[in-house]
Amino acid sequence: SGMYLRGEYAFTNALSFGIAVPFILDQKIEYNPASGYESFFENESGETGLGDIYVSAWYQLLKNEKMSLQGALGYQLATGSSPEDVGENNFSSTGSGHTAIDGGLNIDFLAASKILISGYGNYTINQEASFSSDGYSWDEKQGNDFMVGGRATMSATPLLSLGLHLTMYTSGKTEVDGESIDDSESKFTRLTPMVGYKIQTPGYTAHISGGYRIPLGGQNYSKRNGFTINITAFF
Repeated sequence: SGMYLRGEYAFTNALSFGIAVPFILDQKIEYNPASGYESFFENESGETGLGDIYVSAWYQLLKNEKMSLQGALGYQLATGSSPEDVGENNFSSTGSGHTAIDGGLNIDFLAASKILISGYGNYTINQEASFSSDGYSWDEKQGNDFMVGGRATMSATPLLSLGLHLTMYTSGKTEVDGESIDDSESKFTRLTPMVGYKIQTPGYTAHISGGYRIPLGGQNYSKRNGFTINITAFF
């Protein structure tokens, strides 16, 4: 479980800058072995704390009454703990140990008076990083990531909305000291039904949304099912 704080400042109606700060609150793996095999398994925990900070900017490429299109660029800093520094009793760090550059497009289309269709595509170039542990050093580059998704949102009332979000993700092979690692690719597909509510006052507007992540399949990627809650305030 974690918390993801994001702030954004719009310089103009078409240009905005943002920063996102993740905090890992809890990581654990719980095993449920068959009777008689309990001694072979011990529940494991991961590190907690600051994750990899992400800075970004977006630009409004097109906007009219029916559609809007934005382009975005981002940079990930290696501010979280590195996988090479994970303690003996932890299985996972709070960060990736490397930096990354990404870019993407976001589109919103008003399909009907109360139905909004949204889509996005994002490509991430993970940078090579140097690691060392127990006297051994190596250079590692994770495979580049590609993510696409879409959401259909229906306005049930002026303040209440219902949505369905689909996400698809793939990552290429990891390279260690220039050699590709077999079967290191990963991918997943996830569906998230969502409910949103808007709080409107003369001074600010807040959007509160919640959903439940349903994994539909994947490879070399953990099944991250569970509830997600987002709160966005505009001042």
